[in-house]
Parts: sequence; structure tokens; C-alpha cells
Amino acid sequence: YTLSRHSKRMKLRITVAGNTNLKQVEKIIREQLKHEKLIMTKPEASIDPVEFAGSGIVVEVLYWVYHLKDGSTTVGNLIEHLQQAFQNNGIELAVPLQQVVVEYPANQKL
Repeated sequence: YTLSRHSKRMKLRITVAGNTNLKQVEKIIREQLKHEKLIMTKPEASIDPVEFAGSGIVVEVLYWVYHLKDGSTTVGNLIEHLQQAFQNNGIELAVPLQQVVVEYPANQKL
């Protein structure tokens, strides 16, 4: 999506641990968005939990950048700064878990 010929809407999806305080997550994300000068303040970013995913909750962040070329830069900056802010505040990102079960026939020795 674009608002003008140069601005662009960006989307960032973050999966936090299922027991996370989502209000705190939103507060931290808003703080980090304010620090990124390439992100527009109007329209305001939307930050919403959108689904359960495995052991976590997916939070979707929609925001606007002033210029198309700044889109990937802002995503990288936000990921770096959010990771640090979450770590500083004890918020865990959800890690996909996979369980592997190895079964042997009853007559086979290990």
C-alpha cells in the first residue's frame, strides 16, 4: 500500500511467548517506533495480536515510511532494537518447538 507516490506501508510480524504481557509488548514497540526517524507518525502505527502460533502469540505491526527505499532499513532497525528492548524487559520471543520421537521395533536392541 502507498499513501503518496513515495510512502509505503510496512508490516512486521513478531511472535512472543504465549504468557507474555501484550500491553507491555505494545508499549515497547511504540517506544521503538518513535525512535526510528524514517517512520511516519501519521497515520499512527497499528499494533495488534493477530493469532496464536505454536507456543506463542503473533503480534502484527503496521506502520508507514516516508519513502519506499527506507522500508527494508526500518525493518532491520526495528528488529535489532526490539530484540534488545525485549531482552532488557524479560520478554521472550517464541521459538518453534519440534519434538522428534524415534521408535525401534520391540525385537531390536539399542
